[in-house]
Amino acid sequence: MAAIRKPKKKHTIRDEVARRILVQASKNTRDNMTAAAIAKALTAEEFEAYQLAEKWVGDIRATGRRLAIEGVEDFTDDKHWPEVPQAAQDLANKY
Repeated sequence: MAAIRKPKKKHTIRDEVARRILVQASKNTRDNMTAAAIAKALTAEEFEAYQLAEKWVGDIRATGRRLAIEGVEDFTDDKHWPEVPQAAQDLANKY
């Protein structure tokens, strides 16, 4: 008897939002950055980068909502998504 395969889960916009955030910084990385910001352990430049990172995450989530409302089919295409600020990416790489 042949094995019954479960259908592959369809990649959703929600999945794409999570993927794009996690590619830049894991949950642990983001938690560590937040802890450092709360503890005032970041330099002024690092804190500015942290704020840019948080704004970018918000922008990614807002973009996902917009794409879902608009019913965009090619939502995995980079053209739809904001680029991560270099300073935010550099800070995440430190953590």
